[in-house]
Amino acid sequence: MNRTNRNPAVTIFKIRHMLLVAAVVSVVLALPFLLVWKQAYINTASLELNAISDTLSALDRQIAYLQLQCKNLSSNSRIEKIAREHLGLEYPESNQILVINVNDSQTDGFGSVRDFFVRMWSGNSGGRRW
Repeated sequence: MNRTNRNPAVTIFKIRHMLLVAAVVSVVLALPFLLVWKQAYINTASLELNAISDTLSALDRQIAYLQLQCKNLSSNSRIEKIAREHLGLEYPESNQILVINVNDSQTDGFGSVRDFFVRMWSGNSGGRRW
């Protein structure tokens, strides 16, 4: 048998057969790796989701704490105490308050927001305070 006299159709069939076998083997070997990669990706995504969830709940707690602090810091009793103790302010007497009504022609673009002005007269210094 002479090797140079082989049929070219048989040679092409053998090459196609080897390529087909190589493709099937590649798919069979790649499938488990693909499944492992998918599971690792799912685990990583799950860990990231848990971390984001933990961060979100921590931020929710911080928001609740800040809202409580805002409520406590803006209470009228606290502001009045600071005004009295640190700034030396007291409520004006009724004779120190002058209410002036504003005509519509005297509004400065704010309309109903400025229906009246209140002026306080300081009894101690004799001057005016706004």
